[in-house]
Amino acid sequence: PLPTPHSPFRVVAAVGDPMQIVAAGMTIAASSRTGILLAGGTQMLAVYALAEAIAKFGELTTSWQPQEIVVGTTRWVAEDPTGDTVGLAREIGGVPLLASDLNFAQSRYQQLRVYEEGYVKEGVGAGGCAIASYLYKGWNSCQLLEAIEELIARQNQR
Repeated sequence: PLPTPHSPFRVVAAVGDPMQIVAAGMTIAASSRTGILLAGGTQMLAVYALAEAIAKFGELTTSWQPQEIVVGTTRWVAEDPTGDTVGLAREIGGVPLLASDLNFAQSRYQQLRVYEEGYVKEGVGAGGCAIASYLYKGWNSCQLLEAIEELIARQNQR
């Protein structure tokens, strides 16, 4: 359908990020074939809401399978009152929100410990990567921290 004054396409053109329309389209298409983990907190909640709106607007009932979609983030994002990620997920309604329990408090690296001090919330899908490490390898947060620190150690040796 052509964009009408109230279409999700006009909304995203006015206030969205160009990547959101691409991610929403990919989510709609892929959800009919497989499970989807949208990694990234509030922006991925916006992608989910946009995909839902596009699916309704375009009457894509066979392509859009919301039960196959979850949004994954870190606890730093989920617990941040300035973003209200949990409240936003509730407001959108129906979107499962997962938050990893990744914890850097015991890290031997100060640049990781600052996450626990609130200076950093996450970086480029950290929650999705943490959730994937659990699903793929069965890793808990301690095992993931060990793997991250090993990568840092290797990088520091260069």
